Amino acid sequence: MEMYLKMSINCLNSIGKFLYSVGGFIASPFIALIQKIQSLFANIIGNNSATRRAVPTIKGRAGHCAAPSELRSAARVNNLEGVRALLSKGNISEANRELAVTDAAKNGHAACIEALIDGCVNAEELRGWAVRAAAEHGRAACIEALINGRVNAEELRGWAVIKAAQYNQADCIKALIDGRVNAEELRGQAVINAAQYNQADCITSLLASGAVISEAHRGEAVRAAAKHGHAACITALLANGAISEADRGLAFRNTVLSALEARNPYQYNPSRPYDEDESREYKKLGKALSDRYLGCFDALLPPGTVISTKMRDGLLGDTAR
Repeated sequence: MEMYLKMSINCLNSIGKFLYSVGGFIASPFIALIQKIQSLFANIIGNNSATRRAVPTIKGRAGHCAAPSELRSAARVNNLEGVRALLSKGNISEANRELAVTDAAKNGHAACIEALIDGCVNAEELRGWAVRAAAEHGRAACIEALINGRVNAEELRGWAVIKAAQYNQADCIKALIDGRVNAEELRGQAVINAAQYNQADCITSLLASGAVISEAHRGEAVRAAAKHGHAACITALLANGAISEADRGLAFRNTVLSALEARNPYQYNPSRPYDEDESREYKKLGKALSDRYLGCFDALLPPGTVISTKMRDGLLGDTAR
């Protein structure tokens, strides 16, 4: 089973790289899902390894190795000497090393991360996961230490900013982009991602610091928020400045179509395979979904615009009933 799980992890790595090369920032939700699946598989491998006296290494040699908890515990508390001592024994599985790197990144221990990935065949890949894990937990100093002087530093910084926005780490975002040549682009991508994941507080914090968001990025963020029914994000973005009429129209369209599909996903998305249990759940959530998208609709109306309830309900079809 372990062999198949390792093969799956390697396949997911390849898929993640391909998605990034094709989609870049747009592919981030899919890559985040891949990362979660990899973490689950790695945990399964690690737990299995801890119950056996000998485990195969990545090259297939057998031998005793430290239990996953020992290496992870040392990395978690920044015990650099302990990490080095355990690594010197050899036969540390790739899964155990990855888990330890993630633990060190979550706690901001850059020195332990460097020790764990030094000499690894997949060092750059491990560094990438560590940067994203550190961003998720707001460890800006750790991220800087990890990417400083790297050939792909800007790529890693972009990933970190996106991940920080997804998890509402506004302070981390500001620390990562202040003074950068491409600060406006990074800030715009952060706002778009925050809108997609309903992180209105992150958007408000970034805008309150005096950050300038271009009209194009603001419009794209509003469209993303409208599509997912995040009215608070739309309100925060529009309070920072106007958007083009084209973007407002597309946002209205996203709201209406998403509301209709949320109410009846099979009627408005024929390619979606019918699932009776899912359909039942959507019916239960009908009122909540209606309120969510109606909130977006109201937030998108230009200031001073008055629209009757009947007209608004008519535009959104059955979702308002």
